[in-house]
Amino acid sequence: MQSDTAEVPLHELLVEALAGNPADNGFEVQYQPIVRLGGHATVAVEAFVRWQHPLVGKVEPVQFMSAAERTGLTSVLEDFILNQACADADALTAVYGLDVPVHVNVSANRLARPDLHAVIDWALGRYKLAPSRLVIELAQANRFEDVGAAGRAIQRIRNRGVRVAIDDFGGYDIMTQLQGLPVDLIKLDARITGAGVDATRTEAMCQAVLDVCQRIGLTVIAQGISSEEQARALQGMWCEFGQGELYGPPLRLQRMAKARKPQISPEIQR
Repeated sequence: MQSDTAEVPLHELLVEALAGNPADNGFEVQYQPIVRLGGHATVAVEAFVRWQHPLVGKVEPVQFMSAAERTGLTSVLEDFILNQACADADALTAVYGLDVPVHVNVSANRLARPDLHAVIDWALGRYKLAPSRLVIELAQANRFEDVGAAGRAIQRIRNRGVRVAIDDFGGYDIMTQLQGLPVDLIKLDARITGAGVDATRTEAMCQAVLDVCQRIGLTVIAQGISSEEQARALQGMWCEFGQGELYGPPLRLQRMAKARKPQISPEIQR
C-alpha cells in the first residue's frame, strides 16, 4: 500500500491531506527562536510548518509549499499555522518563562483579502491572545502591484494591535516601496546577512540596508545566521536581533522544554 501511495502525485496527496484537519494528516507547527545578538536571549519565535505524511514519510517544505501554491492551497496552510501558533502561545510562555511574540508567515498577495483579516480576528479571539504577541510576516512583498493598497491593508492589521514585518527583505524594488508600507519590522534576507562570510560587497550591502531601516525607525532582524563570526559582524553594524541555525533549528513544542530561557524582556519594539 505504501508503494501505491508513493506513486500518487504530491499535489494529490496534499489536496487529500488538507481536505480535513491538517494536524490529523501529518502536519505540525514548529518554532525557531529569534534572539538578541548580544547574549543570545530569545525575544520571539517564528512558526514553521512541517509535514510527515502517514505513508510516504517526510516531505520537504519547499516541495509541499510549491504544490500548495500550484493547487491554490497556500492560504489553507497559512491559516493552519496562524491558528496553531495562537493556540500554542500559552505553551510557549511556559517554555520561555515570558510572553514571547509569535511570527507567522503570510503571502503578501493575501493582504487585501478579507479572509486574512477574519482569520486573524478569529484566532486572537478564540485563544484570547494579546494582539501584540502576534507578528504577521509578509512573504514575497516584492510582488506588490499597488503599494498604496498594500499600505492600507497593512495598516488595518496594525490597527488591531498586531505587528507586521516584511520577510526576506532586500533588493532595490522593495527598498523603493518601503516608504509606502507602514510595517514595524524588517527581516533581512540571508543573502544580505552573509557579512563576515564573503565580506566586502555583502557587508557593504548589509550596512546600507541597516542604515536606511535604522534611520526610519524600523526594527531589523537578520536571518540566516550560521556562525559566531557572522553574528559579530552584524552586531558591529548595530543589528540587534537575529535568527538562524546558530541559535537552533525549528523544533516541535515537545522538544522545546530544554530551550534556553531568555534573560531579558522579549519585547521587540518598533
